[in-house]
Amino acid sequence: MGAKGVKFSMRMSSDNDTMIVSGATASLVDSTGGVVQYKWTMANTLTYAGHEVECEFMITMSDNKVLKVPTTGYLKGLITDALK
Repeated sequence: MGAKGVKFSMRMSSDNDTMIVSGATASLVDSTGGVVQYKWTMANTLTYAGHEVECEFMITMSDNKVLKVPTTGYLKGLITDALK
């Protein structure tokens, strides 16, 4: 059973109400292998440089069931300044 769609969300760790990305479409790189990807934009990162974030993927399977990844908690990250 493969995936047919995936959404990505990211919020600030220090403020659970501040969504940086909310339900944006991500790419299925390998639906049977479980590889997904979200392409960053400047709007996602410029304002929030230096902030810790929590992220999740919501994967819609071919039977329309939705899987949250990770299944518990969130992926943790740090938005850094762009390389010059």
